[in-house]
Amino acid sequence: MIADAGIATLDLQGSALAASCSLKDATAFNVQSVRGRPVFIDLGSFEQPARLDLWFALGQFNQMFLFPLLLCVHHGWDPRAYFLPRLGPSGRRRGADPRAPGAPGVLACCST
Repeated sequence: MIADAGIATLDLQGSALAASCSLKDATAFNVQSVRGRPVFIDLGSFEQPARLDLWFALGQFNQMFLFPLLLCVHHGWDPRAYFLPRLGPSGRRRGADPRAPGAPGVLACCST
């Protein structure tokens, strides 16, 4: 799904360039999978930049799509580790229960 979302983002960027526009960000969270197909959901990501020969969102595209896919291919890495929080068996983030015995208070970092 990450590869499909990346391809959809590149296709959309190509279409935007043809209309003298560009995507100002390229996060994977702008694309949702609907019935197994990528759907771009962030219409606020389009802009008319001063220069069309540079894609300022390329670095974010690499971080969100290219680098995770390279890690999958070359190191057998699971991309879910990058995009999903680490959840415990209860569905909560591990160590995030403030009611746990011995857990510091909300202002523990500020108290002297």
